[in-house]
Amino acid sequence: MHDPGYVYTIGDWEALPLDASALILASRAGHTEVVRRLLEEPDLDCNKGTREIYNTMRNNQTAFLWACRHGNLEVVRALIADERVDMSARIARGHDGFSLAVQQGQLSVVDELLSCRFWWCVVWDNTKKKVKLPSEKSRCTRQ
Repeated sequence: MHDPGYVYTIGDWEALPLDASALILASRAGHTEVVRRLLEEPDLDCNKGTREIYNTMRNNQTAFLWACRHGNLEVVRALIADERVDMSARIARGHDGFSLAVQQGQLSVVDELLSCRFWWCVVWDNTKKKVKLPSEKSRCTRQ
């Protein structure tokens, strides 16, 4: 049954919430040039997340998280280059961009994020009971 609160795409089981911003839509679809153009807007909310009705554990998925999840490497690079983008954003369930890329098998994005100093501090301690979170100030130095 069609839910009027979602945009469905042909050939893709995953529905997009209607509150998805233009940046989220372009990031998820891999439209790098559109993402770059949108990032030129000074008032753009780069960290707006989606609000999902059925899968609430994925609430707060930002453009960066969608791009990581779908393996859109050039979009990920464009978003990393913009200092307004919160690379430490997490969905309601707690996954960050790195873990979403790993979970979905997006090797190129995993490699890119591993090459960023930002992700170097995301390591398990010896007890494997807690994780050290990345610093808000560190950014990827590769562009």
